[in-house]
Amino acid sequence: MLSPQLREQIALKKFSLISPVINGQVENIQEYFGQLCAQPIEMPHYGARRYSPKTLRNWLGEYRRHGFDALKPGSIFGCVLLYSKVFAVRFNGRFFEENAT
Repeated sequence: MLSPQLREQIALKKFSLISPVINGQVENIQEYFGQLCAQPIEMPHYGARRYSPKTLRNWLGEYRRHGFDALKPGSIFGCVLLYSKVFAVRFNGRFFEENAT
């Protein structure tokens, strides 16, 4: 299990990669993410890893929807449990149920 400090460091690294897009400094997002992903990215705890542009787009989307905490590993945001035509989405510690017909 990752410590809270390490989870924060990983989220900060992810944020540092997507922040130029958030700040409007990037004209072509796909090209920017492609350039970032051309080389391995040094991530705290995990070391140098290769990521796809799609992964960075997912980080950007999670940040835009749920804020900084969504970038932390083990975040509850986007966690979906599927079971027998009913699913519950956990968000901010609460469960919402819906029929999945």
